[in-house]
Amino acid sequence: IYHKTIAVRIQTARQDRIIMKLSKPLLALLSLSHTQTASSAECGHWFSSPCVCETDIKYCTDGDNGATDDIADQHPFWKDYEGYYSFTSVQFNFGIYPAATTSGSYFVASPTFGFMNQTIVGSRTYNHRISILPPNPDANCSLPLFLPPGLSFDGTCGLNGMTVLFEGFGTGSPERDGSV
Repeated sequence: IYHKTIAVRIQTARQDRIIMKLSKPLLALLSLSHTQTASSAECGHWFSSPCVCETDIKYCTDGDNGATDDIADQHPFWKDYEGYYSFTSVQFNFGIYPAATTSGSYFVASPTFGFMNQTIVGSRTYNHRISILPPNPDANCSLPLFLPPGLSFDGTCGLNGMTVLFEGFGTGSPERDGSV
């Protein structure tokens, strides 16, 4: 009887392990089949709120609702601004008085002239500008020349002018309103 009881207990323990092994995946499967799933309704229908893109263009994908990342398409200003130009620049002191060329200046303060190339590629703007500062024929060449850092002059005072290079870079804003 003792041997029979031990054998029954061992057999019962084995069956319990098999049932436990089968029951864990079975319980997991059953719990997944009985879970309640919830999802929101698609926007833009009579029973839901309007899509965010309909009210704010910055949330639209490129091409939806007139949205574009190309700044030339966002505002007509950029189509007119792009290109190659020559310019004349007049400087003003305190915003109201034209800058006067003094004898202490090696170059004519105002007006200066130059060339600019404005390029637009998608959402980026590139500005390349060359300003030409004419020589001041009335310059007092005995005075030292003061230049901003990064500029140098190896010409002859009163005879040679100077060029200043400017590089600009801009990118369209996430608002997609043509601002850079």
